[in-house]
Amino acid sequence: MITPRPYQMDGITGIRTELKNGANCVVYVLSTGGGKSVILMYIASNAEKKGSTTYAVAHKAELIEQLSLTLCKAGIKHNLIIPKNKLIAIKKVQYQKFGAVFYDPKSNIYVGSVQTINRRLDTLPKANLIILDEGHHYVEGSEWSQIIEENEKAKTLLLTATPSRTDGKGLGRGCGGFADAMVVGPSMGWLINEGYLSKYKVYTTSKQWDLSDARTGKDGDYTSRSLEKIADKPSIVGDAIAHYKKLAFGMKAMCFSVSIEASKHTCETFNLNGIPSVHVDGSMDDLERRKAIKDYAEGKYMMICCESLIDEGFDLEAISQIEGATIDCLIDLSPTKSLIRAMQRWGRILRPKEGKTAIIIDHASNVLRHGLPCMEREWTLDGVDKKKRNSSEKDINIKTCQQ
Repeated sequence: MITPRPYQMDGITGIRTELKNGANCVVYVLSTGGGKSVILMYIASNAEKKGSTTYAVAHKAELIEQLSLTLCKAGIKHNLIIPKNKLIAIKKVQYQKFGAVFYDPKSNIYVGSVQTINRRLDTLPKANLIILDEGHHYVEGSEWSQIIEENEKAKTLLLTATPSRTDGKGLGRGCGGFADAMVVGPSMGWLINEGYLSKYKVYTTSKQWDLSDARTGKDGDYTSRSLEKIADKPSIVGDAIAHYKKLAFGMKAMCFSVSIEASKHTCETFNLNGIPSVHVDGSMDDLERRKAIKDYAEGKYMMICCESLIDEGFDLEAISQIEGATIDCLIDLSPTKSLIRAMQRWGRILRPKEGKTAIIIDHASNVLRHGLPCMEREWTLDGVDKKKRNSSEKDINIKTCQQ
């Protein structure tokens, strides 16, 4: 079993205390890269020892392998609720990495995506404990809520770095969600100061994009289609290439675009300008996507481009199984009204390594929109009025580079 860090153990103790005090559903908040996976491993392992039936659920099918390998690190055998072809692939990866297969169809720990487990709720045993990664998705009346609603006697743990939603719904019971209590771990700033996350620098632009024609969707964020007309332009991609070459050339980077097509265009342009790049999206074959990510981790590509596939929950080292692999630079070409999406992107590049200072090249002005990544934020389980600016938001001081 991996030994939790002191602050992780504090989180585990806080979660247990809330559950013992009568909470049925607890939100645990910890910055991306802070080690929520260790919390999951520790709690799932202890639940198994007690004979409890546990669901460990990823919010995307693409992250099942990562979740499975997280449990393997602690030597935890588990069931996998996935199609047969994916099961064979994950068992192979388990053996290659650990010299053993940790898949056990008799295990009381059921690992799967929210979509797959929803479809099989009638055949699965009722859960005693449900652990849900990216817990900010789980609100009433959505596809995410079915797992909780049909296991109403189960204790539920929602893990998230960002307990907030762009649509204004709260995660608290009576505010649109299910949570009775929230336990908040150390802030991103503290984790950076203590060396658990990387230091970073942010470069943004004084040339603000005109978003007056951008439309807002039902989720409260800009629609991809309306942003394409604004952001998928040669001049914008050209600026991104120039600034990457000036500020971060040679660093392993990721680039977010406003749509899949825009990401493909961006990737092609990077390649034409001597920056080896690869695009990934959810429509790709599993083997093709896995190979692209591994090739990127091994250094065949300097840049990985996407719309949103690798924002939430993506851990390059865990997925590629390349020890020490990190993403060190973010190029953001996708404006978002969502603090969640912005923070998830920033978090992808903050996993530490010796001597690293991560670079954020923010062409989309998301730092100006939402504040610096390590800005102190107060979280609540209540919903918010999305028409009002949060009074706790702070102005960001900008130094203009004389270049």
